[in-house]
Amino acid sequence: MRNRALVVVTAITSVVIGARSDAATPSNGNDRQLPTVYTPTKMNLYTSYCGLWRTDASYESTIRLSNQLAISGIDANVTLFMADGTAYALPLVHLDKSGVSTVDINAALAAAPDSVRPHLSSYGSASVSYKYDWQGVVYAFMSILDIPRSLQYSYPFMFPMNGSMQMDAKSKAMPAMTTEEGLIWRYSRQSDAFLSFANTSNRPINTDITVLNGDGEVSQVRHFSVPAMNTVLINLGLGKEEPGLGAEDELVRRTPAGVRVSFDADSDSLQIVGGIEDAKYGYSANLPIGPGPDPAKAGDATTNSFASAGVMVGAQDPMMGFPEKLRFEPYAYFRNAGTRALQLSGKVFYVRGGKTQSMDLPVLELRPNQARKLDVADAIRSLGLNGAVTLAFSYQGQSGALLVSTGSVDQSGNYVFAVMPRATGQSASKSSIFWTTANGFDTMYSVWNSQDEPQDVLFTFQ
Repeated sequence: MRNRALVVVTAITSVVIGARSDAATPSNGNDRQLPTVYTPTKMNLYTSYCGLWRTDASYESTIRLSNQLAISGIDANVTLFMADGTAYALPLVHLDKSGVSTVDINAALAAAPDSVRPHLSSYGSASVSYKYDWQGVVYAFMSILDIPRSLQYSYPFMFPMNGSMQMDAKSKAMPAMTTEEGLIWRYSRQSDAFLSFANTSNRPINTDITVLNGDGEVSQVRHFSVPAMNTVLINLGLGKEEPGLGAEDELVRRTPAGVRVSFDADSDSLQIVGGIEDAKYGYSANLPIGPGPDPAKAGDATTNSFASAGVMVGAQDPMMGFPEKLRFEPYAYFRNAGTRALQLSGKVFYVRGGKTQSMDLPVLELRPNQARKLDVADAIRSLGLNGAVTLAFSYQGQSGALLVSTGSVDQSGNYVFAVMPRATGQSASKSSIFWTTANGFDTMYSVWNSQDEPQDVLFTFQ
């Protein structure tokens, strides 16, 4: 993601703006009421989990925390779990109102007490807990950065869907099998994919990994068990060590694939995250994985629309600090995890001469379980664009059936900027829990209006 001579780490957040759900009513100034300060009374315990931190090779892992309360500070408890499940509770973190803080995992491991030292590992999972009246007061995400090898991953801490992350084997019946679907691809023949499995329950979880080729055919199957509270890190073994980038690497980039994970627990009990890693070229990206479409709703068909805002193309503004000859090309990978064929249509939106213009992208047909790359770079190259564009897509079919990865990469593979697709339409406000411009970092926000009329947007930086 970064040039190895000049380290520049840029976080990109895309925001898709839909129409407001209601109109604001002007105030005459006489009906204003003074706000009252909320006093919490329940003080329930809420815990979010992240399925991976790493300190192997030259990885540095950092937890970034944000207090969503604008009226008061709050305390958060951070716990690291070693690969063997050993818990290491870190000192209390106090967050000022609307405040942020960071936890350096490498430093925390170096200062581990004697009781934890025999269990120290180079990877594991983590939790963040706090007490308040509702969930979502403290948000956190994990930054995993390897500067010498130019690799970076970022994973959010997730709250349990069922309200309790700990599963009591004695009081809870054995759940049915849970299946999660993923999308994998490679930048070169040296690229590999990894998956991390963090068991947050108090019993072993039997797990199956099935790797599918681009046509949905099984190419690899693995069976293993994740012990209680343990973390298991697995490389899928996709890459082959061969010299040089050549025609075969271009073919590799055009043939994404899929991965399916099945396990005998609910989705809250096994935290799964992954990534694409190519240390030879400094290429890295998060691996999209999550719950597959609901089989009980396989016959449902709705219009699903989403967009990726701020995808970089061509040369960038010199103020961004990229090398002069650096050029970006967009990428877009898709996998149909459903049981019915999908037809994906798309547009690229760009600004020229101060006016927003658009161009249709080629229609992409996807059979069930098929993974394909859409050659958006070829489609828009004739436009001669420099800067950023928005990629917008839609399909008619079951919600959650399509896995997507979009972004841009430079000609060396060293600068990779993934852009997470966002659903278009009406929504509440958006928030980003952490930004920084210190120590060689930069932060960039991209905003796209998906509607036909202007929208008013209020930005608040804290």
